[in-house]
Amino acid sequence: PKRTMPSKVTIIGCGAVGEAIANALVISDEITDLVLSDVVKDKLRGMVLDFQHGQAFHATRVVEAVDWADTANSDVVIITAGVRQREGESRRDLMGRNKSIMEHIVPPMAQHSPNAIVIVVANPCDFMTQLVHKMSGFAEGRVFGSGTFLDSSRLRLELSKKIGVAPESINAYVLGEHGDASVVAVHTATVGCTLLTELVSKEAISESHKAVIGAAGEVIKLRGYTATAIGMAVGKIVEAIVRDKLEIIPLSCPAKGRCGIEHDIYMSLPCIVDRNGVRPWHTVLPPEECKHLQQTAAIMHEASKEVLGLE
Repeated sequence: PKRTMPSKVTIIGCGAVGEAIANALVISDEITDLVLSDVVKDKLRGMVLDFQHGQAFHATRVVEAVDWADTANSDVVIITAGVRQREGESRRDLMGRNKSIMEHIVPPMAQHSPNAIVIVVANPCDFMTQLVHKMSGFAEGRVFGSGTFLDSSRLRLELSKKIGVAPESINAYVLGEHGDASVVAVHTATVGCTLLTELVSKEAISESHKAVIGAAGEVIKLRGYTATAIGMAVGKIVEAIVRDKLEIIPLSCPAKGRCGIEHDIYMSLPCIVDRNGVRPWHTVLPPEECKHLQQTAAIMHEASKEVLGLE
């Protein structure tokens, strides 16, 4: 049976990213109740008041979580909590620093919202998503990460500059790790009804991919953090859940058994998103792209065992 239409969303971690997600959700008017949770209580209270002062302009009731009971029976829980990525720091270097935070968050979250769909945004996204799934005990389809959804948006932007069409007219995915080892699904990408490879060279695609890999670092260098675009991306994911859209989105999910991957790891692959969460979408990639994903999976598996103790 399908789940009831989600209406209560909790965001755990209301720094810049959590606030950007909250803003996207409130503006969308897709949900009825939004609960914001953070360890910095004064700042959280101010943020909630700021949203409440605009109540005449939106239909979402925004409240703060004084304790875990306020988050109870959430339909969707979004986890952004974690230390911020430093300039020049790889996402993998974040693993040990953020693992202990998840250990304090996930058990009470799972206890108070046992039927929730959980979206993990905290970095390194793939590792944190696998950790949250393991700690929550939830079904696989109810725990997933934002993964390369934003990377794919960045790719479409870069390609649109080269081709001269709107980004939304480009159907192209970044898959694999949300990080430096990501893979562009080149041979399945299209612009309108035309294959991407018919319009731009492999060198141009590689240039665009490099821009995607460096995009977060560039924003962090200039601004200190990234927030706005990932807020929009997560807002779209919640919309797909709320509206039961059956939309295909690249998200961090169990990868074992797909594209020849043998390791028990999470990475971004196309998923169908609806009110029940996510499920795999049949993905056919050429051998060279599958091989790249398999190699990345092996490296990620070793890192997850070493730092997170995941098997």
